[in-house]
Amino acid sequence: MNLVFKDKGLRKQVFSLAIPFFLQEAILVLTSFLTAIMFSPGRTDEVIAGIGAASNIYFLYNITVCSLVFIGNLFISQHYGKGQHDNVRKDFYVSLKIVAVLAIIFFTLSMAIPSQLIAIFIPGSKPQDLLAVSYGATYLRIFSISFLFTGFSLIYYCFIKNTGLERYATTNSLITLILLASLNAIFIFGVNMGLEGVATALVIARFVELILNVVFVQIKGKDKFIFKEFIQRDPELFKSFFKRGGALTLAKLSWAIGFLMISVILGQLSKNMGGDGIKMLAANTLLLYAINIIMSIPNCITPTVSVIVGRQLGGNKLNEAKEASKQILRFTAMLAIFAMASVMLSYPIIFYTHSNVSGDKTTAYYLLYFTIIVAAIMIPRGFNGPIENGILTVGGDNLYVSILDGVVWIIPVALGYVGVKCGWHPIAVFACLQLEEVIKCPINFWRYKTNKWVKNIVTPIKVVD
Repeated sequence: MNLVFKDKGLRKQVFSLAIPFFLQEAILVLTSFLTAIMFSPGRTDEVIAGIGAASNIYFLYNITVCSLVFIGNLFISQHYGKGQHDNVRKDFYVSLKIVAVLAIIFFTLSMAIPSQLIAIFIPGSKPQDLLAVSYGATYLRIFSISFLFTGFSLIYYCFIKNTGLERYATTNSLITLILLASLNAIFIFGVNMGLEGVATALVIARFVELILNVVFVQIKGKDKFIFKEFIQRDPELFKSFFKRGGALTLAKLSWAIGFLMISVILGQLSKNMGGDGIKMLAANTLLLYAINIIMSIPNCITPTVSVIVGRQLGGNKLNEAKEASKQILRFTAMLAIFAMASVMLSYPIIFYTHSNVSGDKTTAYYLLYFTIIVAAIMIPRGFNGPIENGILTVGGDNLYVSILDGVVWIIPVALGYVGVKCGWHPIAVFACLQLEEVIKCPINFWRYKTNKWVKNIVTPIKVVD
């Protein structure tokens, strides 16, 4: 470890942040997918594919909110490093107000037209396709209530991470996970409520999670939520917020659409595969559960480097920020290799714990080759997050990040679309759809090496009395 971190003080700082961030990230991911993990073994491909399609709607909502979190990490960390606590709260309030609008939009659409939303990702008309859509719509209609809580919790987590309360974020996530596991056990194995029960369990857990976040901030935080400040109208603050982060937000949304296009294209591909289409979609869904859990390992570095480098940049310690970023990226390489090995290990675990995989050669076939392809891109994927969403973003290199996120996804999506139209093998189409991380990695390293991100970007925000 001394070969990775020359500065023992930095190593201590990285681990003091990375371990809580890892625990929180892992717990958040497990909380998001625990329902599917507990409910999937022994279930049919149609059930798994339906839940996977519903998860895509949550993903779009989550990434939309997370685009605000990216901006929050960008400015809250630097404002906190400069001791500008009024500005920290002001960015927090703006994010909460925007999330309220997003929550209402996603909740309304999911309640009103769940089947139509699920059909975007499972467009086939075969009996198994229609059954999968029905399962997904049932799950989404109840699950969408959690949208009214989840977005606010994500903003609170951002606020907590960047104001010295990381341990409380981990504590809250752990409580939420235990509560969700307990409720799922009751609803799945106790009263046998099926999809309705597991969706209800998630809604209850998310509500408790938000309440705990509010309590921790109000009791333990130096920067507390002040309702009088929150309700003040400040058009200039909104204008400043979007001027500083609007391009980045649009880029993240563009990237999210590109990511969802992978599921859309796989859905179109399934239409041409007869009865094997749902099996292919189920294999992809199961692998996604594993990937999201495994990626919590390298993903913990993104907020870690964001906080450390952000505070150093905010304090005009530019050379220290450059050196810290180099050492943290060396540590990232170790975690990326470990993530690659973990992805390969996930195949036998899924195979032996899911009867729809072990009992069907077609589902097992797609899961095996999808796993190999995804494992191959773990190293570039592991680097892209800390560089792009951590170092470059906190350094204010938003134009570059916006262009990269908003454009590169077009290449793999276009190749995948061509593959579907030209009748390429499903494995080849899937491989094309995974190329984004491979394309972005060398570009991100080049941009990082230019050092254009090494600057102090924060300026005082006008505070309204």
